[in-house]
Amino acid sequence: MKKQLLILLILLMSTALIGIIAVQLYWIKNAISVKEAQFDRSVNEAMVSLADKLETNQATKFITSKISTIFTDSIGNIFINKGTKSVSISACDNDSSFSWTTCINDSDTTKNKNKKTIKKKITNGVMKETKTISTILDSEDDEGNIVLSSRNGADSITVMINSKIENITKKADKLQNVIQKLVIEYDTSNNDISARIVPEKFDLILKSELENREINIPFEYCVFNFRDTEMCVKKSANFDENLQIEAYSTNLFPDDIIEKDVLLKLYFPSKNSHVIRSLSIMLIASIFFTLIILLTFAITIIVILRQKKISEIKTDFINNMTHEFKTPIATISVAVDSIDNEKTLHNPPQIKYFTDLIRKENVRMNSQVERVLQMSLIDKNDFNLKMQTVDIHKVISRAIENINLQIEKRNGKITTSFEAENFILESDEVHLTNIIVNLLDNANKYSENEPEIEVITKNSNNGISIIIEDKGIGMSKENMSKIFDKFFRVTTGNIHNVKGFGLGLSYVKAIVLAMKGKINAKSELAKGSSFEIWLPLNKIN
Repeated sequence: MKKQLLILLILLMSTALIGIIAVQLYWIKNAISVKEAQFDRSVNEAMVSLADKLETNQATKFITSKISTIFTDSIGNIFINKGTKSVSISACDNDSSFSWTTCINDSDTTKNKNKKTIKKKITNGVMKETKTISTILDSEDDEGNIVLSSRNGADSITVMINSKIENITKKADKLQNVIQKLVIEYDTSNNDISARIVPEKFDLILKSELENREINIPFEYCVFNFRDTEMCVKKSANFDENLQIEAYSTNLFPDDIIEKDVLLKLYFPSKNSHVIRSLSIMLIASIFFTLIILLTFAITIIVILRQKKISEIKTDFINNMTHEFKTPIATISVAVDSIDNEKTLHNPPQIKYFTDLIRKENVRMNSQVERVLQMSLIDKNDFNLKMQTVDIHKVISRAIENINLQIEKRNGKITTSFEAENFILESDEVHLTNIIVNLLDNANKYSENEPEIEVITKNSNNGISIIIEDKGIGMSKENMSKIFDKFFRVTTGNIHNVKGFGLGLSYVKAIVLAMKGKINAKSELAKGSSFEIWLPLNKIN
């Protein structure tokens, strides 16, 4: 795959991924906003319902307090005079069980012509009592005035309403409600706020209203009385006045006509977590699938880059293999042509020289083929180690003899320091020799000047360590992380200043691991490299 096409593909996939994540984030934000709006609406509905119940209870308490004095004439009655239309507020007992209803009276007398009684039922849901208020409308006077009056001990209230007879019927119900509110509000205006709000019932009703709307989280509240001063007259144990800005607020007695001075402030410390928790399933699912998309994207990019790298390695391997085979083939071709020369045919020593040259190049090509086949078997884990008792010092000495001729041609030297006292171990002698030869060959190839190589052995951790050090060109940290990768070479491509397929170190690591050993490398540019192999001394099954 071309580099430009790969970059374009990554850009397109990245753009699509960013778009998907942006849409998910927008959706999550929008879902949270909707949930918060639903939560706010539910809280406001609960507070309105609370205020309604408090007003109902207040009206019920007012009626109950007056009922006990009806029969002793403690409530003010409207005096019915000739030519006067009056309205009185009263309560009637329909039966002995005190189930209160409205008395309806119609009379057509000279004194009270067209007298009507309009009733209004009041039900107390908490006390399970039903009360009614009746309004008596009498005949109109000459001026069309209606006198509404109520008296309770020393306190009294009088309202004069100017109306035409034809409007009374239409406005009677509205007028009745206003009168009821005025009377109740006037009656309770001098009472302490605690008389209007019973603490036990208040907490119970507020909690019940919230739970009815599936709000089951802790809350804090405070009831403020603005009649005299902004004072919190009732609050929950942990109410924090610094958090009032986050609180919901409502008037507890919105139907008050004269003054609206009782305010409830309510807030939820764990509101945000409650909203998030209510969306937890969708949020987790969204995050989960987004992560899957991210992971798929990352894996796709990694696979594409790996395939690109493999393609480059394949091309590099073919180039290196071609070069490694081209040289001996060319040498053999020249040798054959020389043997065919008539002068050479009659010169047996020269013929022997060329045949030896052909044999060596053939062995060289065969060894390269064997190495490639060997790595293929190692990759498939299809090889067997022929374990036997081995003297590691003798193995190292033989490996040095094999490579020493190449070292001497470059005026180099190999020194040994056999410090290990226990040097007999169970190992595959052939593979172990190949490991040492490979490391010595690398130390020679990657030394720019005369090679200086040192081989050290020592015992450590119930095993033996073999250290091969050189003073060559060294390696960068980037190359250090790749040196054991198959086909990797510090110098790659068609530049063959260092020969090989890049299989040596990968082969070394594979065999060391098969022998239950370890291999570590240290290197620094321009200062050389050090490879340490550790092998166990105990027998390997």
